[in-house]
Amino acid sequence: MDTIFLDGENLTIENIIAIARRDARVVLADAARPGIDASRAWVDELIARGAPTVYGINTGFGVFANVPIRADQSARLMRNLILSHSAGVGDPLAEDVVRATMAIRANTLAKGFSGVRARIIETLIEMLNRGVHPIIPAKGSVGASGDLAPLAHLALVMTRDAEDRDDESGEAIYRGEKMSGKRAMELAGIARLELQAKEGLALNNGATVSAAIAALAIADAENLARHADIAVALALEAIVGRSSPFDARIQRAAGHAGQSATAQNIRALIESSQLLDSTRKVQDAYSFRCAPQVIGAARDAIAYAHKIVSEEINAATDNPLIFLDIADENKSRSGGNFHGQGVAFAMDLLKNAVAEIGSISERRVFRLTSAHLSDGLPMMLVEGGGANSGLMMAQVTAASLVSDNKTLAHPDSVDSIPTSADQEDHVSMSTNAARHAREIIWNTTRILAIELIAAAQGIDLRLKNLGRGIEMLGHGTRHAHAKIRTAIPFLERDRVLARDIERAVELVQSGELVIGDERLRDLEIGALLDFLSNEEFDQREWNGWRITRITGGMNNRLYRATNGARDLAIKFTIRDARDRAGREYAALVALQHAGLDIAPVAILLERERYALPVVVQTWLVGDVSNAPPTNNDEWTRLLEHYAAIHSLTPDRAPIELPPAVITAHSADEAKARVREQLAQIPVEARPTSLVELIARLEQIEFPTWDTPQITFCRVDPNIPNFVRGDAWWQSVDWENAGWGDPAYEIADLIAHPAYAAVPPARWEWVIEKIRALERDAQIAERVRVYSRTILVWWVARFARYLYEIPRGGDQRLVKPAHDWQIEMQIKSKRYLNLASRAMS
Repeated sequence: MDTIFLDGENLTIENIIAIARRDARVVLADAARPGIDASRAWVDELIARGAPTVYGINTGFGVFANVPIRADQSARLMRNLILSHSAGVGDPLAEDVVRATMAIRANTLAKGFSGVRARIIETLIEMLNRGVHPIIPAKGSVGASGDLAPLAHLALVMTRDAEDRDDESGEAIYRGEKMSGKRAMELAGIARLELQAKEGLALNNGATVSAAIAALAIADAENLARHADIAVALALEAIVGRSSPFDARIQRAAGHAGQSATAQNIRALIESSQLLDSTRKVQDAYSFRCAPQVIGAARDAIAYAHKIVSEEINAATDNPLIFLDIADENKSRSGGNFHGQGVAFAMDLLKNAVAEIGSISERRVFRLTSAHLSDGLPMMLVEGGGANSGLMMAQVTAASLVSDNKTLAHPDSVDSIPTSADQEDHVSMSTNAARHAREIIWNTTRILAIELIAAAQGIDLRLKNLGRGIEMLGHGTRHAHAKIRTAIPFLERDRVLARDIERAVELVQSGELVIGDERLRDLEIGALLDFLSNEEFDQREWNGWRITRITGGMNNRLYRATNGARDLAIKFTIRDARDRAGREYAALVALQHAGLDIAPVAILLERERYALPVVVQTWLVGDVSNAPPTNNDEWTRLLEHYAAIHSLTPDRAPIELPPAVITAHSADEAKARVREQLAQIPVEARPTSLVELIARLEQIEFPTWDTPQITFCRVDPNIPNFVRGDAWWQSVDWENAGWGDPAYEIADLIAHPAYAAVPPARWEWVIEKIRALERDAQIAERVRVYSRTILVWWVARFARYLYEIPRGGDQRLVKPAHDWQIEMQIKSKRYLNLASRAMS
């Protein structure tokens, strides 16, 4: 089971899906606790002093903002807020929306600006982990001051007053049964809380329900876009259409990312199709020919919504917020982060995008079911028309849903209405926008389901007419057609179609139709890898890709491949016990899952298909230098980058990760790393100076320390591996990464040959800086010990190179330059001197 850590900063929509729909375990990150506790302490001090006056802490709410509240009334004020605001109506929100809401609210409070006790957040998390789901009426929010009524219904279940009345505890679902909130919490073994000052306001102030529905809607819309591509490809084959509209050059000429992605997907799906381009037809109707432009534009709109909602689920959205860096006595500030306008705009855009995916899909269904428009398919896609009606009513259903979408797509975000005696005189209607987006997604899922049924039926009729089999289909469409036929048989005569439609809906929602290495195996990337595995060149254009060989490491063959929609790094590595490609892929997956935007995004790992293992990842765009940092700002960014890497600990990792290729946890282990290098050189070939140096190292009694906290480590500080932006650093080349002591990694940075010109004073600065960043009291001592041992390790490594490479013992893909031996000898001598001084 996945584990998601909430720290107020790194929650993703993918995390929300895992929590809401896969019951992922949720944990409050330790790093968030100091901020939570500090802001709560300030609230407690304010209540004790009785000053300053702060909205919602020692005043009333909304139109009563100027009414003072005594300290002894604080708890009653909070309880009354929850009771009075529990005024929602309508059907309950779905379970996935409720779970998403609870996760987002907990994450918002974890930012530490809300002044609540950590126990409030922990209770929300316990409810998620134990399956207590408050019943929240869907209607009653205007999206400012956030989703007050829905969140009050949530808070009813988890909070109480001294009377603890059952009828004031709300309602919840626990283990499939509806019951009072009080009973559900008792059965789950979770204590309900009496709210203290500020906490009720923190729980129900913010557009959290809007964001929850929006996050789920975005994930569903992204899935619909993928399936729209599949539907187009199948329908195109059914009408024996043209492939030219999906040519990569057309998309590059337009320059729209979503359009290029859609065309690329369709190209991959129809690759090797024998049905397409098989007639004298010049071009197809817009619903086919302009599919990249329409679905692609929808993709871009969905991507914008994804960005906005990703920000919102990590936002502090209640009011007031507490900022402890303010010098004044009043460290709170009143504002309007609860206003859901951003989510409302995003959802209105999403509604239009998904509605158009449905609209153009229905037009293709219409053409498939119309004999005069389908290039010879029978009317209504059924043999024996007249006695059989075929897919006639399925097309009518699709038309009905398209029309419904047009009504639902009306922009909610422009429909403000004043509330609270005009104190809240402009509202966002973000919850309505999100609810309507979810309804449009429901409709469009069924429109696409109908198109998939019609396209599969059309293909079967076409192939029957030609006397051919499914070998005529493209690689991707063949897979999708087979999956459809597994669930839905060919329509030989009329039958109840509602069941077929719902089976097709299940196929869409499950993602089974998507070709996949775990849902995303891209046939076009596969074709690209097939090509690259048999070719070596510096630069080439191939099938819409611009491919460039990148010079760099000697253990891999690296290419950059771009096609307008994608910018990829394709890395073939040597095959060794280290499992370089597998290790790198696992590292990137773990970092991405942890929300650490410090590395490429992993796309594909293929260990066995080619002579060399290969990992495909996104290409990082930024500045690359061959020189170490030159000033405090650059050094700080580099060390902050390392601290971010080291923030990933085993309890946060979503997958099994190996130990780092080179690390140590004690001085004795560090000495052992040196002996391992020496052992790879025959005794008779070991330089006397190296043997003497290692003997001196063995005699030194280094200090001991408690077992350090194990963290994730990169283990390769080569300067060109860092990609720099204006305010960020990212890394490539993770093939040595794994668990280790972060101090060993910093020591490796200090001792690495690439940083030989850095003066000793800078290293002292680095050690003190990393001590502050890592919050590890012993890290400085360990860094100083390890950096001495690693200098000796480098002397041994250079000696090993000088022995192995002339004798053919080196297995690297790229052989060293002709003058490598001279360079190794120079470095060996320099490091022998450095290490000798370090041993003194």
